[in-house]
Amino acid sequence: MRTGLAVAALLPALALADDATPAAPIEARRVPVEDPGGHALDRFSAALRRVAAGEERAIARVAVLGDSHIAADLFTGALRRRLQARLGDAGHGFVLLGSAWPLYRHLDVEHGATASFATRRLRPRDHEPFRFGLGGGVSTATQGAVAWVGTAARGPVGRRVSRFEVFYETEPGGGALELRLDGQRVATLETSSPSHQAAYRVVEAPDGRHRLEIESMGPGPTAVYGAVLERSGPGVVVDSLGVPALAALHLSSSDPTLLAEHLCRRAHDLVVFAFGTNDVRWEAMDLSTYRASLARLLTRIRTGAPRASCLVLGPIDRRYRSTDGVWNASLDEVIERQRGAAVDAGCAFWDQRAAMGGPGSMARWMVPRPRFTLRDGVHLSGRGYDVLAGALASELLAPIDSP
Repeated sequence: MRTGLAVAALLPALALADDATPAAPIEARRVPVEDPGGHALDRFSAALRRVAAGEERAIARVAVLGDSHIAADLFTGALRRRLQARLGDAGHGFVLLGSAWPLYRHLDVEHGATASFATRRLRPRDHEPFRFGLGGGVSTATQGAVAWVGTAARGPVGRRVSRFEVFYETEPGGGALELRLDGQRVATLETSSPSHQAAYRVVEAPDGRHRLEIESMGPGPTAVYGAVLERSGPGVVVDSLGVPALAALHLSSSDPTLLAEHLCRRAHDLVVFAFGTNDVRWEAMDLSTYRASLARLLTRIRTGAPRASCLVLGPIDRRYRSTDGVWNASLDEVIERQRGAAVDAGCAFWDQRAAMGGPGSMARWMVPRPRFTLRDGVHLSGRGYDVLAGALASELLAPIDSP
């Protein structure tokens, strides 16, 4: 999928994200999580039980790596809202700084930057490993550039924070970063060092509404990977780590050592992989080797979170751009190979297309008004993603709901 088309397709979805207009009845089917070994989700289920029991400072952290279905934080935002409504709001999680791509935004958090705070993101055409970091991007800035992140003014969650953490880079010739909490300077970070290294700075605050500003003070350039917003718990955090237009194997272009370090730093209890839509259309993909290649990638990325549970989400249904209403035949093969790769890598698997209703379900989801899909037959609207997120949340919560 071309990046421009992916981004443009998200615009109507963003408009629907917070629309409470009653919608025609579209429901997801009950599809259990597949876990042949029976233990792929043990770590996450244990974390949920600690949170549900009200243990002090218990937090269940989730990372969702994916493509454009994740990039707008509609699916992950709905998942975050549902899990936090049930178990507690432990913070928004990780967010990129600056304009990582047009329309980059997350639900239930405020963030932005001046134009001179520029973000480069992972792209399908990248072939050599680059230091993109956890969110698939890195923001670079010169003197005077400012980025900010803070609590949401309204919404069901995200209105309080007690801990920020800035993920940044030290490098030869790096400049200084000034951190301001609610307008007051709290730290100056010198980013000059003999080599490129990941660095971190935590800013604590009384639990409540806050805004953290990050200004590049010069004289050299600065690089920031993003910021984390959390609370003390108990509760749930969902890191939404989607990048438009990516196929799963494009993650190989992100520096594996840095990504592993960032994942380790976040200490997730569950790492979710949500790709497949672009894998179907990626000319370089070889279906004969896709299962093995994906299993190797899953295993490599999990080195950063070796104790975390792992879940692969199969792609949602989709239509061709023609009007015949058929789905791409290779989607069947991608789903089956992802299911096999999940087993090979010790991950669980959840079939999103089956939850939608199986092959051809996208055409049925396109009928009701207000819309549950976009007109491209590839992406869902905010309502549609909310339906799927609700179905997944029910499956993830099943272990603590069982007698």
